[in-house]
Amino acid sequence: MEVYAGVVHDAVQTNLQVPDTVAMMHLSGVTKIALSVAPNGNLLSATVIKSSGISLIDKAALATVRATHFPPFSGKMPKHPITIEISVSMKSQ
Repeated sequence: MEVYAGVVHDAVQTNLQVPDTVAMMHLSGVTKIALSVAPNGNLLSATVIKSSGISLIDKAALATVRATHFPPFSGKMPKHPITIEISVSMKSQ
């Protein structure tokens, strides 16, 4: 399951788009998100469990998680939804 969590994290970070407001204000932060994923890769839920302290970053991180497509579970993974936690890092360019 750790490998899958790494794949999910990488997919989210790859999809991450820094909002213009965050970039203009030179903000950065890390938001910790808990997400529940079905065996077919569908996102069932996503919740901020540790805020970056900046609501713009938290909202952008959550929006990115919701917009990201995840792969189905491999044969060795559970046949039921799992919940994983990832940290989404956002830095203004």
